[in-house]
Parts: sequence; structure tokens; C-alpha cells
Amino acid sequence: MLSFPQSSSGRPWARLDARTGLMFISSPEGDKLPVDLKGKALGFDIANAKQGWLAVGTAGADWQDLPDGGGWGNPPSADHKPAVDIDIWCNDPAFGDAKLRTSRGNSRAFTQLVQEIAKKVGDVQGGAEASKRALPLIRIDAVRIVKVGQGTSVSFDFTLAQIANWVPRAGIAAEAPSAAASVEPAARPPLGGGAAPEF
Repeated sequence: MLSFPQSSSGRPWARLDARTGLMFISSPEGDKLPVDLKGKALGFDIANAKQGWLAVGTAGADWQDLPDGGGWGNPPSADHKPAVDIDIWCNDPAFGDAKLRTSRGNSRAFTQLVQEIAKKVGDVQGGAEASKRALPLIRIDAVRIVKVGQGTSVSFDFTLAQIANWVPRAGIAAEAPSAAASVEPAARPPLGGGAAPEF
């Protein structure tokens, strides 16, 4: 298993295993806990996603932002691959106490999932503008193993929730660790459209 010792934001992280479709999350004790994504509702911060180069090795991960003005150019090294850095929100108990996690990945499965979510958001009338106010919420309907070259990867079937059920950014701020101590959990309404958002 690859090691991701830190995140760009200092928040807990979530990493996709592109071979199995499981997501591994960090625990307060430093463990990597597996989460089966099938049936889970996840909010992706499409509006603030960043692209860059990521190399992962035994010493950890090296992220390089794209230069100002965009353009991929040449990778910093032969080990760097095109990648995405994005915040993911999940209200499911399997995600632990940290509902908002940062995620970086350079696998085909992860970058394709983020790209497909961004495309669906863009195809919805008002979706791009709404994604600045709320995290688009998806439900993972299926995780499929697909053949890629000599090996395998995973592909996701998902449903995008109606804009009214996306995760409001104001609600996410209430979940941040610094604000959590001042807000009683019972006083907070459920986020993402309640217990059963419409998809």
C-alpha cells in the first residue's frame, strides 16, 4: 500500500485504490481504513479542484502545481503523472468523524471520475455557478473492474443529485475541526439534503 503522509490542507485525507475501487481514509491514530464506495453519497468540490503533477513513492507523495497560465508542459520527472487535488465530503459513518477530507490522485480511475463529475455538473443548467456555492453530490451506483492495457483499473457508475440537494459550503464550514467545538452536533441540521437526498 502506498503511503500518503500528509495532505495539502492539513485535513484528514481520502485516497482511492484504483485496483479495487476502495477508498482508504486516514484515522486519528494514523491508520488507513478501507471504505467501500458503492451506495455512498459523496460531495466533490469541483469548483476548487486543482490539477498538477503527482509522483508517489516509498518516501511519500510529491505534488507539483501546474505553472500559472495553465499548460501541462513536461512532467517534473518520469515518475510524475497528471493528477487532481480535490476536497471530498461524505456524511456516511464509514468516513469517520472527518466528513471533509482532501484527496489527491493520479490514477486513471480517480482523474476520470473527477472529470466525469465535472462534465455532468457543467451539463446541468446552472450547475457550474451552483458548484461555487455547494459541493455537487453524487451517489456511487456501481464500481466496475475494467481492463486497461496489461492490467486492470476501476470505473464508477454514479448519479448526480439535484442541485437543491448539493452540500452547501456554509454547512461544510460548520464541520471544520476549528468550528466543531463551538457547535453542538445535535443542533446542526443534516447536510446534503437530509438523510435521503433525491438523485
